[in-house]
Amino acid sequence: MVNDKGQRTALRLRILIEKVWVYAVEVIAAGLICLLLWLWLGEQAIAKWQVEKRTDLLVFTGVALGLSAAVFAAFFGILATDFGKKLRIRGVAVEYASAFAFPLILLIMTAATLEFLANDSGSALSRAVTFALCYSCLNCVTMVRNVLGVVRLWQELER
Repeated sequence: MVNDKGQRTALRLRILIEKVWVYAVEVIAAGLICLLLWLWLGEQAIAKWQVEKRTDLLVFTGVALGLSAAVFAAFFGILATDFGKKLRIRGVAVEYASAFAFPLILLIMTAATLEFLANDSGSALSRAVTFALCYSCLNCVTMVRNVLGVVRLWQELER
């Protein structure tokens, strides 16, 4: 009995570490991309570009936010089906809902940082915008992978 409890605890810990690692990889990758951009192009040039393209970046972020909201809403539509019931029984519905909700929060924060972007080059806010844009782009790729994961799971459960 003790060994079984220890194994379950170890499994839960491993699953928690994997979940944290998945999100940490995106943060680390976004940070590395930012670092490379700053080294390659320079913070001043990036800040100037952000100020010049701020409106376009806000539109891009708004479109991404709309698409993320549509995916999130579609997932909740799926939860009302027999497949959604199978997801709830398997215990993965909350995980996928969280995975589809996170891009919404991230894109809202990205839009907020863009909205407050000042005209001063090289500011901390400009660095935050660079990071938020990189992280948002990476997270959109992850969202597509999550959609494919739901489709794969759907296919598996329908066999």
